[in-house]
Amino acid sequence: MKIDKELKYSAFKVGHEYSKEEFLAEINRLERLKTDHNNVQLALKIILNSIYGVLGFKRFICYHKDVAETVTTQSRSLIKFTIKIFNQYFRDYWHKDFAAHARIGITAPPKIEYDVVNYADTDSVMLVMERVFRESGFGPDAVPDAAIHTKYLKGKDPTEPRIIRMNFYFRLYDYALKPYIETALKQYLRNFNAFQEQPNGKPSLKLSIEQINESMLWVAKKMYIKNPMWDDGAVYKSLAEISVKGLEMNRKTYSKWVRGKLKEMTEWIMGQGERLDNNQLLAKLRAVKDQYATADISDICETKKMNDYNTYCLGDAVEMKLAPGCPEHVRAAVHYNYKLHSSEYRGKYGRLISGSRVQFYATSDDTKVFGYPPGFYPAEFAPPVNLEEQYRKTFLDPMNNILGALGIPKLNPELLLFPPLWTLFPIILGFISI
Repeated sequence: MKIDKELKYSAFKVGHEYSKEEFLAEINRLERLKTDHNNVQLALKIILNSIYGVLGFKRFICYHKDVAETVTTQSRSLIKFTIKIFNQYFRDYWHKDFAAHARIGITAPPKIEYDVVNYADTDSVMLVMERVFRESGFGPDAVPDAAIHTKYLKGKDPTEPRIIRMNFYFRLYDYALKPYIETALKQYLRNFNAFQEQPNGKPSLKLSIEQINESMLWVAKKMYIKNPMWDDGAVYKSLAEISVKGLEMNRKTYSKWVRGKLKEMTEWIMGQGERLDNNQLLAKLRAVKDQYATADISDICETKKMNDYNTYCLGDAVEMKLAPGCPEHVRAAVHYNYKLHSSEYRGKYGRLISGSRVQFYATSDDTKVFGYPPGFYPAEFAPPVNLEEQYRKTFLDPMNNILGALGIPKLNPELLLFPPLWTLFPIILGFISI
């Protein structure tokens, strides 16, 4: 195969031909290089993120309280300044930045009377731009910009509505925001006598547009759901690459089945947007609750590793005795060991000990929870599942967190009834007839 264009980071040269084996070897080399570079950047990130903390640790050899306070104070100052200049541009300059308007392809956008920054931390700023786009008047009749299209949207149909929106955002960033923000931040660096160049001579300040999201659901700090349209050069269809941070559907303690149900419901909600219908929402939540009634026990359980059994278990043979503050999954394991000890199945099932993983679910007895070794459900002596509580803990509570971010009042599991018992009879009779 002949190389007809330059490949970044590759040792292959334009105009040369290479065999399949050489391509595979080069791919392997680049994969190793990627891993090495990622390890280095993660190590540097950890060092930089922890330096202020260790400087404030009295036993650290370089402990210095004033320096630690300076790091945190400077970080807060920079974040506040960054938020200020982004909002300031749109409030005070956007409507009269005529040179930028001409390059973007719009005329006389209205003055903005609201803040556009939704969130900011030490290395990123999130802006809500939908209203800015709607009010700009930018549309399919805008003069084509080959440079922007080649840089960000190469190969994409410029008449497609989502591409038109992205085209506007990229023009806005390149021709208006980036020059203004870079100038302001460079002045900030000069004011504090900060480094403006790296040792290799390259600028220390580097701005880039990282992601454009069609929609984003903000649950709490470091807890959100993003529906990206564009991410680091890749264009996605709506809901094709939903990104979740800090929420239950990403937690491995939840079963794959529950995480799947949470993901399905979340994608549906994200797809509805402002058209979200409460009746349809309740119907879907009830449908999932109905599935809890017939799901395999392992599908609705949580699973956790238990490292502190001996700390909290004061007795699991003659009686159950727990130390104060006993975690739920440890209590579930003690309940299992206690029931196993008094049963005739000690030869069939093993005890749970520290270091074991335990699957557990809600019950209606005084212990409120029961566990067992993953894959070995002791049907002979396990107490019944409290389906109402298990559904609430593993599905409805996580969904209420998401719905609360949309301003929807917290839903009560008792309003989402399980199906009448007669609907389960065919399933029960099917087992009896075997």
